[in-house]
Amino acid sequence: MVPANSPAKSVKDFVAMAKKAPKPLQFGDGGSGSTQNMANEMFKIVADIPLEAVTYKGAPPMVPDLINGAFSMAILPSSVAYPHIKSGAIRALANINSTRSAQLPDVPTIAEAGFPEVTALSWYGFHVPAGTSPEVIRKLDTALQKATAAPETKERLVNAGGEGAYMNTADFAAFIKADAVRWERVAKAIRK
Repeated sequence: MVPANSPAKSVKDFVAMAKKAPKPLQFGDGGSGSTQNMANEMFKIVADIPLEAVTYKGAPPMVPDLINGAFSMAILPSSVAYPHIKSGAIRALANINSTRSAQLPDVPTIAEAGFPEVTALSWYGFHVPAGTSPEVIRKLDTALQKATAAPETKERLVNAGGEGAYMNTADFAAFIKADAVRWERVAKAIRK
């Protein structure tokens, strides 16, 4: 996201602007270790641009400063950014999910914008204690699959800026493992 009056109309415009700037452009950051923080750091690394964090206590408090141009860009959750995008106060350059948002279908993904390595998902999953019986896990799995597929669930998630995706136990375990590896690479790059 960028302020509405930003000269950047695309991610590539923003990257070019950052590379030409006499000093690092600033970005709004939701706090160390937050999804926004890690996504910003990943974007900096992949785009190879100098950016400087302006840290806030979460995403909502940074929105007024982004609107007013106190910093050049921010990665915000859809639930926070959507009303300000719709009002024209801020401009979405890309969605950092791997698919386009149902709320903002005209906004390209970051991959479509030329940076497929930059993805960040806030996700939720159900976990059970080790040793939970396979029968209980199957029942929970069936209930979750049904709930995720329900039209009212999908609608509520889209209205909240999210999307539901069912994964079976094995796929979810593999997803968690791959996500941890990806974020570990970013954390190690930040420490350098």
